[in-house]
Amino acid sequence: MVVERSGVVGAAAIMCALGACSAQSLGPPHDGGLRPPSGQRPPSSTLGTAADGGAPSGIFDGGPPSGSGNPGGSSAPGDAGPRAAGTDGGAGASAEPAVELAPTTVLSAASVLSAEVIAADSDGIYWLLPYNQLWMLPTGSDSPRDLAVDTTGSPALLTAYPGVLVASGQYLFWVAKVSTSSGGTRQTLHRTKKGGGDDILVDDLKTVSAQGLAVDNRYLYWTQDLEPGQTGTAQILGLPLDATPGTTPVPLVTISSSREAFSLAADDQYLYWTPWDATGTTQDPATVWRGDKSGLLNGTSAGAPYVDLSATFLWPYAGSLYVLYNPTPSTTALGRADVAGGVATLALKPGWLTFFGDCVLSSTAVAGTSPHQGFIDAMPLAGGAPQVEVAVDVAVPPVVGVPGLVFINGLGQLVAISPTDFRAALASGEP
Repeated sequence: MVVERSGVVGAAAIMCALGACSAQSLGPPHDGGLRPPSGQRPPSSTLGTAADGGAPSGIFDGGPPSGSGNPGGSSAPGDAGPRAAGTDGGAGASAEPAVELAPTTVLSAASVLSAEVIAADSDGIYWLLPYNQLWMLPTGSDSPRDLAVDTTGSPALLTAYPGVLVASGQYLFWVAKVSTSSGGTRQTLHRTKKGGGDDILVDDLKTVSAQGLAVDNRYLYWTQDLEPGQTGTAQILGLPLDATPGTTPVPLVTISSSREAFSLAADDQYLYWTPWDATGTTQDPATVWRGDKSGLLNGTSAGAPYVDLSATFLWPYAGSLYVLYNPTPSTTALGRADVAGGVATLALKPGWLTFFGDCVLSSTAVAGTSPHQGFIDAMPLAGGAPQVEVAVDVAVPPVVGVPGLVFINGLGQLVAISPTDFRAALASGEP
């Protein structure tokens, strides 16, 4: 969706994450056929002063995360224009990547160029259309089917952001943006069964901009912000996945120092969020916070500051937290925080992240923009090898599903790069 922060407009339609978490799509464990992370710490010499640690999370990370890609600098993911050789793309980014484009397979004859966000898990691939319509391509099929549509009012523009569509188990959770009679908009939170059936869990999310739902195998999480001019606190709320419509959400976190929480993410143990500092109408990114989910749910913990970075988007994966952040007001970088909060800068062009087994991918594609000049760069999580450009002409950033790396290209085709072709492209781009 389009967000405006400190005078910078960014469109982050870059499909988690998804979500796992923030903008990430979550579902059964699946690595697209690639070797999953081992949990061993990568060599710090290749990634910075701190490195990844911990065991794999055990959840499927479709990439959101979660999902508005120019949140703090001219080189952020929203800049999907031609790539100038020799630019560094923000602090910590590596030199221009090697180019070894991987072949793609068209998954369906249906055109999905208008899709705002995609997600995936072992059951299929899912997308939202501009008119608040949810569609699905079941695994093994080439014929999409419609799952649900919001009928509570006239559709309003919901510029794509991955966090507005996440999957967990038998459910899909998604956000529709609806016009009101007064000329404003409201956002409704839906829960749709993959086999059919749709519930509205919340008919007005009370959020300035839905910067992402977060989900695990038990709960759905989201933020509730203050409207302009209101006083009080913002909140993070939770609801059991199978809650009866109308169930009162559980307040988990109170954010009293700002008007809203910008990004939200979850892994097996923690909930992560970024409260934004407010000065008048200016919103600035702030420190990443972290709270143990069990403590937040039973009221024994309120969370604590975790990473002191001006962070925007968050992606938990394999025991670490990956962040898009602003080292300075005019630069953007990708970082990885370990369990203790130590941060290493990734030698990867800033973009919307997706994780494919033991690799991390960055894409600058932004749904709804033309011409479609997004790309996908990839590199091993452990470092030690340069980033490789594996796809161009990307209209909607990738997620990981059964066919492999799935995205929408500039022709409006839903395509996939198989695990074998992806690995071959990555290896061919290395010296």
